[in-house]
Amino acid sequence: MSARGATWLPRIATKAGLKRGFTALQMAHWCTYASFATFFVALLTDTRGVAEMQIGALLSANMLFGAVGQFAINAICDRFRSNRRIFIILMAAILAIYFAIYFTDGFLAASALYILLGFALSAMPSTLDTWIIRSLRDEPGAYGPIRSAGCVAYALVVLALGQLIGRFGYAVTLASASLFAAFGIGVALCMPEIPRDGDVKTIAASERPKLRSVPAAAWALVFAAFLWGSANIPILQMSKLIIGRLGGTVTHMSYALFASAFAEFPLMFYSRRLMRKSPASKLVVASLAYFVSTSCMLLAKTPALIIVMFALNGSFYGLLLPAKRQMIAELAPEGLQNRMHGIADMAGGNLGGFVGNLAGGGILSAFGVPALLATCASLHAGSFLGMLNVRRLARRAAPRGGSE
Repeated sequence: MSARGATWLPRIATKAGLKRGFTALQMAHWCTYASFATFFVALLTDTRGVAEMQIGALLSANMLFGAVGQFAINAICDRFRSNRRIFIILMAAILAIYFAIYFTDGFLAASALYILLGFALSAMPSTLDTWIIRSLRDEPGAYGPIRSAGCVAYALVVLALGQLIGRFGYAVTLASASLFAAFGIGVALCMPEIPRDGDVKTIAASERPKLRSVPAAAWALVFAAFLWGSANIPILQMSKLIIGRLGGTVTHMSYALFASAFAEFPLMFYSRRLMRKSPASKLVVASLAYFVSTSCMLLAKTPALIIVMFALNGSFYGLLLPAKRQMIAELAPEGLQNRMHGIADMAGGNLGGFVGNLAGGGILSAFGVPALLATCASLHAGSFLGMLNVRRLARRAAPRGGSE
């Protein structure tokens, strides 16, 4: 197989074709994710009677192992410029693990497989996003509209499966995942790899950029992302438990996740128009909005307010994600792009999720939903302060007379 694409399939070479192809890949990835991984907690609680504390520990282990996958897989992508090939391998592996989890009866075996799933699944967003950003580097505003297609696709699949699971059971998740994974692999086979400026294999190790060369503003962003993930990931992954405590069902959970994902679309789609704004300032606004919305969840007496606040969080994630990608792309050296996108995702997703889920499961079990939400709101306040520090460092590092 050629690095530019499978020789027996038509190759996508034009910029318009690349944009359509990457849009299809975003949709395929997020639909595959939505089809099974999103409903894993509901599967365990509805069919296997797993306790909340066990779920919190399992989600944390999944996130921790995912951190290893993030770093290892993104280092491989940086070293060999192999995002396309890695994407195809990961998509096939993820689907195989889905099937193995579903047809495994024992909780311990299913848990081990879910932890393994974290290794593959966590690296997918940064692998795909860096592939897009570096393939369309002369048009940085293209990323937001392309990524927004994944938001809409995820939202629609979650909403549909929430209804179908109630009628036909969780087997429909495998059929859906198989369809979208096969579609994604087929599209990826027609896509080119990241363009090479030169043969990266010939660069001496001493000449490759080191992580210590990354500016302080980028590392401050990583830390703020960790606080954000510690607050946000437990709310998302324990949404079934949170909504269930308020009298809701898996259908209400699907409504909340649909609202969150669909609300990402407007700001993410129009992120090109916001490119002139400082990415650090956009991160500050988004982190403040998360603090406000999570604080408002404390007032919830029924699933309805939770669903509304999920929509508000989702809308500002549509601002936060492109800003984070833009800032890392501007700050990280060329040979560290995959790793720094991966490290930021690892901090906000895997490590933040590990801490948040581990503590959140215990807090939810011992003290209930209000205590969990109050803890998450406090962490979002810390993330907001962290983003203010990111903006301060970015302004200090900006060239005199230039924009931040």
